[in-house]
Amino acid sequence: INLATALQTYGRLLVIYDKQPNGALPTYATVMQTRNSAGTASNTAFSDPNFDNKERFTILRDITMVLPSVTNTAGVLTNIGFDQQSKNDINAFNIDIYIKLKGLHTAYTGATAGIADISTGKPPAKKQQQKRKRPTQFAPVPQIYRRGPRMEIKYCDIAASDDNFNLVGGTPWVLLNGVVQGAGNNQRIGNKISMKALRMKGQIINLATALQTYGRLLVIYDKQPNGALPTYATVMQTRNSAGT
Repeated sequence: INLATALQTYGRLLVIYDKQPNGALPTYATVMQTRNSAGTASNTAFSDPNFDNKERFTILRDITMVLPSVTNTAGVLTNIGFDQQSKNDINAFNIDIYIKLKGLHTAYTGATAGIADISTGKPPAKKQQQKRKRPTQFAPVPQIYRRGPRMEIKYCDIAASDDNFNLVGGTPWVLLNGVVQGAGNNQRIGNKISMKALRMKGQIINLATALQTYGRLLVIYDKQPNGALPTYATVMQTRNSAGT
């Protein structure tokens, strides 16, 4: 139920299976995480699975919903809720989900099950995370939809913007990298990802005011999983008869 009295908010329901049988409950950032093009980690209510721990956690269900305000203001479409907060309340999303676990392993004990603890050997926990985020704009009429488990790689090593870049003034080499680079995030020998496709969409514009100029577009795959981005000279080079 949304207890805010002004704007609509988003709610997210995550049901996660943890393959690690011992230890304390992980934080939200351990399971879900967002990284920008510089490799800086952050967390929002809509972060995707943390790549570093994708072998540990399995997302069993991921649902996002829009929660209207509890304020019932006549004539205001965004405040169409009621205050009784019952099972029929338009503010509330009733959860009744059946999830097939398909033989996921767990452990059992005669004692009361608790949080997975290395000292007691309690079973792996099935965790439920709820995150809320207030939007900057009004959301649509209350709706619910499923966010299936997904991992979309949208990282770009561009300082200015992830949407566009400028090649003006002696910067003829820009490298778009499929997986984020940065300290602690480029050692990915054990976490390989199969890339399906690459889409490039945009414009190449000549900003010169006198003569025509040439432009060159290179799309290059780098087999080396680690290290910093290569320079243009590392990839492309010309040598004269003297070997220079």
